[in-house]
Amino acid sequence: MSNTDNNTTPWNWPVVDLDIRHGQSRNIPIPSALENVEYALKKLDIKVRYNQMTKEIELTGGKLLTHAPLDVGITQIRSQLTTHHLRISKTETWDAVAAIAAKHLYSPVCEYLKKCHQNWDGKAHIDDLFRLLKLDPKVQQTPEFCKVLLEKWLISAVKLAFNTGDTAAQGVLILVGPQGIGKTRFLYRLLPHSDWGADGITLDPSSRDDTMRIMRFWIVELGEVGNTIRKERMDALKQYITQKQDVFRKPYARSAEMIPRRTIFLGTVNELPGEGFLRDLTGNRRYWPIAISQVLDLPLDRDQLWGYIMHRAFDCQAPHYLNTAELVQLESMNTQHLLLSTEERLLLDSLDWNAPLNHWHRMTATDLCDEINIGPQNNRKVGRALQNIARRDSRLKTPSNHHHREYLVPPTKTPSWASPDRTEESGTAP
Repeated sequence: MSNTDNNTTPWNWPVVDLDIRHGQSRNIPIPSALENVEYALKKLDIKVRYNQMTKEIELTGGKLLTHAPLDVGITQIRSQLTTHHLRISKTETWDAVAAIAAKHLYSPVCEYLKKCHQNWDGKAHIDDLFRLLKLDPKVQQTPEFCKVLLEKWLISAVKLAFNTGDTAAQGVLILVGPQGIGKTRFLYRLLPHSDWGADGITLDPSSRDDTMRIMRFWIVELGEVGNTIRKERMDALKQYITQKQDVFRKPYARSAEMIPRRTIFLGTVNELPGEGFLRDLTGNRRYWPIAISQVLDLPLDRDQLWGYIMHRAFDCQAPHYLNTAELVQLESMNTQHLLLSTEERLLLDSLDWNAPLNHWHRMTATDLCDEINIGPQNNRKVGRALQNIARRDSRLKTPSNHHHREYLVPPTKTPSWASPDRTEESGTAP
């Protein structure tokens, strides 16, 4: 039998049948032991690796077709092994290749970041990136705090790339601005290879297809993030964003496994004037918005930027989470992006919120309905709207108990200006 390669060099199989050891001349197939497969692949100059970013086995070298699907590569390997008298089924080939790949893990993202770190010039290149974002002057936000959000989000991207299962992202950076200003382009300014990221994704955390799809990317843009932050998904989404690990089942595996989360999220939203995308008054600490009017096309040394972020993340051990004072500042900034109910908008439009406090007066929700002419049947909705506004404006005082039902509210701008059916679309009180 042939136990030689093209150069007639003998193949010394690690595992062989006993009668072969005793010099039998008949052709006896080589056992499909893992050691034999690994030995044969080395002799055939076929390299097997597992890409921790894409979650895929990669086969290169030898006589394999370039860029062929993995299943084709497995078939080619099995054929070459059979040629050398190694009896093996396709299932056994899959199992052996998967086991070999598990011993040769690599991440192209981590390799890139390490190289950037080694070649970093010692300068703080975060300013170069921040200059690309032209802040929206109509939104109350400080450049200093916006830069804090940007840098901490970048640090979390680096830490998750090297995640071993003990690190979780703490926030989704969200670029808020009109359509066509380059928000998605900003994502690809960060990536040395476009296939390391994905854009326009709508994520449902309960969908296995959605979660499996995004796991193979480093940075994922949640396009029109308001569609992702839907009311019925909010609790699940909050938990999902800050998970340290994901449940993942490889296509060739028989069971699922827990793997470290290595994906970070960037949100984009085309927020219209007066419209918000945050649907909850609580739990918004995970959403880090920066309102912009343009993404500028300025020079950026991407490699030096990531070198600086690597320095901050690992040399300085800079945190990727917000401290208490920063969380308070974030909460204040996020109130500008809340999606308001019809009743909240009506109250904000109808009442004179700039009136001096000594002009404010106490009244029940029912009285207020009468004051702005929307009908007493809306009193519960108006009460909920007042409670929501009070969480954002400490001047508005809500009832302290069930017996005391009066709110401290500002006067109306123009008494009885609203038509009785102004909130007809809201329906009647439950």
